[in-house]
Amino acid sequence: MIAKCTFQNHPYTEEPRDKPIHITRDMVAPFIYPTPDLGMDYSDISFVYLSTNEITCTTYDISPGGRFEPPDYHAGDEVYIVLEGKLTMLNTVSGQVVDVHAGEGLLMPMGAVHVGYNFTQEKVRTMAVLAPKIFAEQEFPTDTIGTYNVLNAKGKKEFDNFAKYPGTNYMGNISDLGAWPVDGPTAREYPQMFHYIPESKKLMVINGQENPLLMKFVVSNDFMQVAEVVIPTGGKGARMSEPCRHEGDAVYYIHKGTLSVFMTETRESYQIGDQEALFIPKGMEYQLFNYENDLITAYFCAVKL
Repeated sequence: MIAKCTFQNHPYTEEPRDKPIHITRDMVAPFIYPTPDLGMDYSDISFVYLSTNEITCTTYDISPGGRFEPPDYHAGDEVYIVLEGKLTMLNTVSGQVVDVHAGEGLLMPMGAVHVGYNFTQEKVRTMAVLAPKIFAEQEFPTDTIGTYNVLNAKGKKEFDNFAKYPGTNYMGNISDLGAWPVDGPTAREYPQMFHYIPESKKLMVINGQENPLLMKFVVSNDFMQVAEVVIPTGGKGARMSEPCRHEGDAVYYIHKGTLSVFMTETRESYQIGDQEALFIPKGMEYQLFNYENDLITAYFCAVKL
């Protein structure tokens, strides 16, 4: 059975959202953008894991040589983490182009208008996290929005009219949580500019003292928290996290490996395999376990820490 998605209400269909849910592959809702009825011969295939009024978590694939279009935009900030391949992103208003490789991130502030390309001979797979809402009134755009600022269109002169966003080489520390790689309101003043987060620009935080984990924050702002969680293998029995809870809803997406999760209050346990996810309601305490013989690659996404 193929899961169907209602944006901002998936996979839950009723309130309250007060229990964890193991989002298995048969619960992930696929959709094609743009839909074939628009008469375009290019598209991506997307997969919705979680979509509420506070956060949406998806992945999408672009085939070799492909792209998605019309230009897309959203009612919240959007963060990409490339899981496989190399994604080339264009801001159609400013003409800014950036290559994002596997393991790297990209922050697109609310209202940023974007098109994604795959100029390689390998499939591109990308995780997308949006907060607070994926859409306001509209769903996906059905026409060209913004200016195509490319060489065979408007060219360089119009791009010169845009103010250059102030750059920084600051490395960051734990005090920057909530404003990384830039504070949200400032980023949204410049929706024509992307923020590229390579490995060297992730905000590194050690979580826990007795059972430390490494968290690499791609984005931490007033709308969302998105981080890679590194859970090593070996040590004193299974490697585990210390108990965690968050002020906002959270979801873990598993890219590689099998993550075990223990809910400390209900005593429930979950095993989340690759390309699966676990939704954890705000305020619920849990611990993460690695019973594997290798690292687990997991991505943590939450509204608030």
